[in-house]
This record gives sequence, C-alpha cells and structure tokens, in this order.
Amino acid sequence: MRADKRFPAPGRERGVMLIEALVAILIFSIGILAVVGMQAVAIKDVTAAKYRSEAAFLAQELLAQMWTDNGISALTHTPERERLPQKSRPGSTRCNPGFQTGRASLRS
Repeated sequence: MRADKRFPAPGRERGVMLIEALVAILIFSIGILAVVGMQAVAIKDVTAAKYRSEAAFLAQELLAQMWTDNGISALTHTPERERLPQKSRPGSTRCNPGFQTGRASLRS
C-alpha cells in the first residue's frame, strides 16, 4: 500500500507530458511575439530618429545660409559704403561679377 502512494499508477500520468509541452510552447510563443513587437517599435523609432536628424541637418544648413546672407547684406548695405560711388562699392555686382562668398573683393 505504501508503494501505491509514492508511485501513482501509470494510467494517472497519461497526458501530463503533452500538457507540459503545450505550456512550454505557449510560453515560448509569447516570448517570440514580444521580441517581434520590440523589433517593430525599434524600426519605428529608428525611422523617426532618421527624420529628426535629417531635419536638424537641414535646419543647420538653412541657418548657416541665413548667417552668410546676413554677412553679405552687412557688407553691401552699411552707411559708410553708401557714400562710395556705385562702381567702387565692394559688394557691387557691376564691379565684381564673380562675387559668390560672404567676403567682397575689388577687381580693377
């Protein structure tokens, strides 16, 4: 009698291993779904970061262009330069048709 209580009859254990395998597969599949979900979030965040970095780059480029244009207008529209004749102004396109940078140079 004592042996019966320690080791149950073989018929009572039938299907336990199948249930254990199904539970293991369920836990594994939940883990795989979590990994796939994290991958989707990571791809979305990388795309957003790419757009943000591109926007920051373009804004910086625009800001640099604005600073450059501001420097050109400061060279060409100061009160001291207004008193000079048109052809001797450093930023004048008549005097310097090759002017492309923020620094004016006189051509003779």
